[in-house]
Amino acid sequence: TQFISDATPLSGVVPAGGQVTIGVTLDATNLNDGQYFDELCVSSNDPVTPDAKGLFNLTVIGFPEIAVDQDTISFDPLFIGLSSQQTLTVSNVGTKTLEISGISSFNADFTLSEAGPLSLLPGGSATVDVTFAPSTAGQINDLITILRDDAFGNDFQTVALTGIGVEPPVVGADPD
Repeated sequence: TQFISDATPLSGVVPAGGQVTIGVTLDATNLNDGQYFDELCVSSNDPVTPDAKGLFNLTVIGFPEIAVDQDTISFDPLFIGLSSQQTLTVSNVGTKTLEISGISSFNADFTLSEAGPLSLLPGGSATVDVTFAPSTAGQINDLITILRDDAFGNDFQTVALTGIGVEPPVVGADPD
C-alpha cells in the first residue's frame, strides 16, 4: 500500500557539493491499524548512484468504531403465542478490530440469536436475529445492549425494542 501522497519539489538542480530538502507528505487515509512501508525513488544524472531510494515506515494507530443499521426495532402488533423476527446488523466502521464482549436484552419476550463475544475486523459486520414473542397483551419495550471497546469512550451501544402483544381471538361454537 502506497501512502506517500506528495513530494516537493518533483524536479530541480542540486549544485555540486550541495543538497536539496524534499518535502514528503504521508497519508494514512483508508489504512487500518498496522505498519506500512513505502519507497521514495529519486532519479538523477549522478554517475555513481543514478537511482536513490528512501524507505518510509508508517505506523497507523487504528481505532474500532461500532455502527448499527437501526437504533429502534419496532414489531407490528402480534397475537400472544406467535412470534416475529427482524434482523439487526452490527458493523465495524473503524480501522481496528472491534471487540464485542456481549449482546443482551432483558425482557424474555425478545430473544437474540447472538450473545457474543464477537470480533469484527475493520469493514466487517455481524447479524443478530431479534425474535418478538409476546407473553402478555399491551405495549412491550426493551433494549438490546451491546458491550464493546469502541474507541470513542462509550462502553456500550443500545438499540430500542418495541412491540405490542394482542390477546388472540376466542372462537366459540354453538351447535344450534
